[in-house]
Amino acid sequence: MLSFARVKTKRELDMSVLTIDFQSPNAHRDFYQSLKDTGFAVLTHHPLNNDLLKQVHDEWREFYHSGKQHAYPWINDTQEGYAPFRRENAKGTAHKNLMEFFNVYTWSLYPDELSGNALKLHNNLGRIAATLLGWLDEQLPEATKTKLSMPLAKMVEGSSKHLMRVIHYPPLSGEEHPEEVRAAEHFDSNLLTVLPAPSMPGLQVKNSQGQWLNVDYTTGDIVINTGDMMTECTHGHLSATAHRVVNPEGDAACKERMSTPLFVHPRDDVRLSARYTARQFSREYLRANGVLS
Repeated sequence: MLSFARVKTKRELDMSVLTIDFQSPNAHRDFYQSLKDTGFAVLTHHPLNNDLLKQVHDEWREFYHSGKQHAYPWINDTQEGYAPFRRENAKGTAHKNLMEFFNVYTWSLYPDELSGNALKLHNNLGRIAATLLGWLDEQLPEATKTKLSMPLAKMVEGSSKHLMRVIHYPPLSGEEHPEEVRAAEHFDSNLLTVLPAPSMPGLQVKNSQGQWLNVDYTTGDIVINTGDMMTECTHGHLSATAHRVVNPEGDAACKERMSTPLFVHPRDDVRLSARYTARQFSREYLRANGVLS
């Protein structure tokens, strides 16, 4: 059983997720500081072409509307393929998330009907992630660096484990249970998450007083957050933050939402800590969440 102890961090009542210009000479420092203080950061003026993201959103939205996603059923052991609406719930919650999604690896099941744009997006986000991990390697204090089995950027070199999840949140029907939300409170399990701005707002983070705060982003931004693997390998110096996606209200409730996070994972053999390799951590995490038996 996963014996993961969450590190208590000071997420202030007014904690502010920084918006950082990727091209700024202070970007490395500000990015590190925002992750350290809040677990999140928002990037502008980065290398990702927003036209590519729009193409992916448009193609996959049409794919979900077509019903053809059901021809690519979920493969549990490899965590690939299509997961239908209300399949997944966050650990500790009884109600299912109001989403359907398709897990995309560079090697995995992929819809014949679609172009390779999602794979191109996957690769582009992976390159950005490697750059960001290099920034963190520069900024981490020596006391934390010495605890790493290798630099963070080295952990992901040649990794085939990066997962891009193409998520479709359908419009609300008005018949949802009051406790059903698009994505319930959770922590990401991976090292770093790279999320190009979704097509609608809704992302919130939780501060140390238990209050939920909006993560503000605009079209073209990229939202970054740390996951539990980062907490594990840095011994809590950089720690994951609880987050969720809330249901829209008013006219926005009739609108769907597209989101394409890349969950960045080290190679399976990378040692995160004395307790876990990346593979051991991932498998135990999936078992703890009832995904694997």
